Amino acid sequence: MSAKKPLDDDKKHKMPGIMNLFMPTCEEVSHLTSQSFDEKLSFRQKLGVKIHLMFCKWCRLYKKQLTQIRSLMKNDPLLIDTDLEKPEFNLSNDFKNRLKKSIEDNE
Repeated sequence: MSAKKPLDDDKKHKMPGIMNLFMPTCEEVSHLTSQSFDEKLSFRQKLGVKIHLMFCKWCRLYKKQLTQIRSLMKNDPLLIDTDLEKPEFNLSNDFKNRLKKSIEDNE
């Protein structure tokens, strides 16, 4: 009795036959899925993603997780740092000078 060999990652994610010629890869779909939240995809991009998602459970899972994360961030304003310019703490001038000197000494 011989055990089945596990498929490597490339074989797991390949689409059947001729579909490979027309379908975006998993990497492209992950990028397009993320991009679709911020801007409108072309008809061809949307179609490629939809067809790919019909065959690829990993990309469906990625899209589901990304949707959930974005939904959580939308519903909880505390998760979004809208004031990136202000530091949360201030360093003393003395500390800044010591840090600068330490960096210069180690160069």
